[in-house]
Amino acid sequence: MYKNTIIYTVGNILPKAIVFIMLPIYMNYLSPEEYGLIQTINALVSVISIFYLTSLRTSITRSFIDYETENDKQGFVLSVFLFLVMFATVITIILLNLDSIITPFLFNNIPKDPYYKYLIILSFLSIFPVIPLTLMRIREQAVKFVTFNIIETILIVILTIYLLIVKDMGAQGSLLALIYAKIIMGIIFTLYIAIFTKLKIRNCKAIYIYSSLALAIPLIPHHLAGWVNSAADRVLIEQNLSLYELGIYSLGAQFNSGMMLLVTSFNLAYAPKFYKMMKKNEVNQKFFTRIFSSVALILTLLILLGLILIPLFVKYFGQNSYESNYLFVGFLFGGTLWHLGYIMSVSSIIYYKKMSRVALLTVATAIFNILLNILLISVLGITGASLATYLAYFLEFYFVKRLSNKYTEGIFKIRPKVLYVSQLLLLTSIIFTWILKSSLILVVPFIILLVFILKNRKELLPT
Repeated sequence: MYKNTIIYTVGNILPKAIVFIMLPIYMNYLSPEEYGLIQTINALVSVISIFYLTSLRTSITRSFIDYETENDKQGFVLSVFLFLVMFATVITIILLNLDSIITPFLFNNIPKDPYYKYLIILSFLSIFPVIPLTLMRIREQAVKFVTFNIIETILIVILTIYLLIVKDMGAQGSLLALIYAKIIMGIIFTLYIAIFTKLKIRNCKAIYIYSSLALAIPLIPHHLAGWVNSAADRVLIEQNLSLYELGIYSLGAQFNSGMMLLVTSFNLAYAPKFYKMMKKNEVNQKFFTRIFSSVALILTLLILLGLILIPLFVKYFGQNSYESNYLFVGFLFGGTLWHLGYIMSVSSIIYYKKMSRVALLTVATAIFNILLNILLISVLGITGASLATYLAYFLEFYFVKRLSNKYTEGIFKIRPKVLYVSQLLLLTSIIFTWILKSSLILVVPFIILLVFILKNRKELLPT
């Protein structure tokens, strides 16, 4: 599983990590205001795409293993893919025709034209990778998964360099590069589905769609809550603060998305294997605890390293206008650490198909996050937004962990002592960094944790 985690991390990281690869270019060819605009559009794409039923990736991961014959598998995949494309097309037409009604609720400082159109097009294009990439994970085709993502990454890099640097199109050029690259990838992903299913329409059945929607629709509140915790802060900052502050916060949030990407990449490998092991009654307390503890400690180590390097990265690779106090990123990192605990907990609930109760919990924490963001942004600015996100992720993890333990009683129990210690170490490091006004103090806890992990690597890292 660790081998696949590394492969999936590489494959999953490339399209999203393109922002990191391009950060020096963005920070020299875009102002903080333009960068904040782009990241806000991306944040809005991530929420609108939820209503395009991208949550089907989870239901497909769970439902695919229930089908035994090749005809059933092909029929299932083709049925869901065709439905998804038709549904997304209808939603896109509706949204494009309601632009005058919707735009005032989304943008305050961002111009409607052309950015609303870009937003909807990118949301529509987000559906095409959902089923193909999920299918590759289920079939454990890690190399193929990586190859597809490398192709997309290369396309985005080439198009961004051309439109942003050569054509000097600014924020519009950056977004158009994404659109053109995703159109090409949409065609490639459609061909992949055609080859896998052999376009056997006779195998399509309505029951395949109904069963997938039965699991995917209850996940919509779950994904909305996830979006609120990971991206709603940028939308609220755009509504209440300046575009410059939005740009600084967006850059900090982008650093955090790198950590979040490691967590989601781990889940790409962990979830399918966990479901299979649960079905075979192979999961036990020792296995779960070692996985949870080792990943939590490694992530904490990377978080401390990130807090050390961020100020140096901004200083040496960006314009002077990007230099600011990025200590607020520590709270965003802490939220990602809580989210690790959440995905480890929610996997059990997804396995038992009990997501309705999780939906209620995630909606409650999302509402709490929005209210807390509105309150703290007005008082503490962008630091308040990061603190609100931290607290919301904690509540989400805490309540889902309690629910998960009820379903797995007698098999294993989630005991997050290592996670709590990691959070204490992180918060203590943030406080001392703030007092001493230097991120170099973070070197001390980093070295201590690194030595601990190396000394106990045999106990922490299962084979």
